[in-house]
Amino acid sequence: MANETPSKKQWRAAFAKVVARAWSDDAFKAKLLSDPRAVLAEYGVEVPPGVTVEVVENTGERLHLVLPVAPEGELSEQELERVAGGLNGFAYSVRS
Repeated sequence: MANETPSKKQWRAAFAKVVARAWSDDAFKAKLLSDPRAVLAEYGVEVPPGVTVEVVENTGERLHLVLPVAPEGELSEQELERVAGGLNGFAYSVRS
């Protein structure tokens, strides 16, 4: 994403590494599910005090839809298209 801040880029890169490791390491995944704040800190992402992090796992029987915080003000047509196209955040895929 061209207009991302360094913190968003850091978060996105850390998130990708955490997910990849959780897919391949059951012990790491268990730690991520039980103490996400500590795992994120290991990857250089500090969660602000007072903010709760909850990790949930999609399965074949359960899909979680995360509703992001609404931005302040109105979105431009271009921004609305990006959100509708899944480009303003993380993209999820469901395997059949």
